[in-house]
Amino acid sequence: MSKILPVFSKIRIHPLTWAVMGLGAITAQFMELLMMFFIVLIHELGHAAAAQICGWRIKVVTLLPFGGELETEEHGNRPWKEEMAVLLAGPLQHLWLYALAFLLYVNGWMGDHLYQEFLLFNTVIMAVNFLPVWPLDGGKLLFIFLSLRYPFVQAHRLIIQYSIGILAVLLVCLLSLNPLNFNWWVIAGFLGYSLWKEWKHRQYVFMRFLLERHYGHQQDIRAISKLEAERETPIFEILEHFRRDNKHVIVIKKDMKEIGKLDESEVLHACFTSKLAYRPIGELLYPY
Repeated sequence: MSKILPVFSKIRIHPLTWAVMGLGAITAQFMELLMMFFIVLIHELGHAAAAQICGWRIKVVTLLPFGGELETEEHGNRPWKEEMAVLLAGPLQHLWLYALAFLLYVNGWMGDHLYQEFLLFNTVIMAVNFLPVWPLDGGKLLFIFLSLRYPFVQAHRLIIQYSIGILAVLLVCLLSLNPLNFNWWVIAGFLGYSLWKEWKHRQYVFMRFLLERHYGHQQDIRAISKLEAERETPIFEILEHFRRDNKHVIVIKKDMKEIGKLDESEVLHACFTSKLAYRPIGELLYPY
């Protein structure tokens, strides 16, 4: 329990949440919004507690009106099963919330109307978070699966592209079925902004992934991957083929013949310490 308590000091409430709560107070919907805030808080505490137990470095837990965001210092180099456990820890909280609401209802501590609304909010928040759109839980789960099949930089690009496509389909459905629902437009706007920001910062995300490996923070190795490159290939181009949970051996060739091998740590050192990111990989076979 003492390991989880520090999580509470990392909680921040987004200004949009305060605005929605204020609007709820004006429109006499404060109790409904309070219930939604409680569900979101429990959901995010599930993520944060699991991350804390796994030893992740949590920066902040931001609470939004319809969900939240757990920001950590882990950048794709934790074991994929551990990342899945942290992701699923949020949605799992909704199960015991169903049970809690039922107990309060059958014992007369929660009215019928409040009980039905709680069930609706709990279901909607859980369902929305499972949408395969970044940065929702469903989108992050899809990214884990993509990163197991493709190099990290390619998987990250694909999850953004898939998310944009899925969000576009959802917007068409929203326009067709319920175009005047303000809450859904707020969610869509937030997701659109998040995707734009993620795409804009994609190189920064990739650099963090590489730096984690450079400083030895990779936690698990599933396989040894052999990467082949001609000696004139830029070092940074080789790094774009790095995969999560893999250790890489770079085989350098000249005219299709092997002339040497390098460990990934040597390549990362050349990129970040020696500042040779755009030099030919073949130069690392000789003193520099």
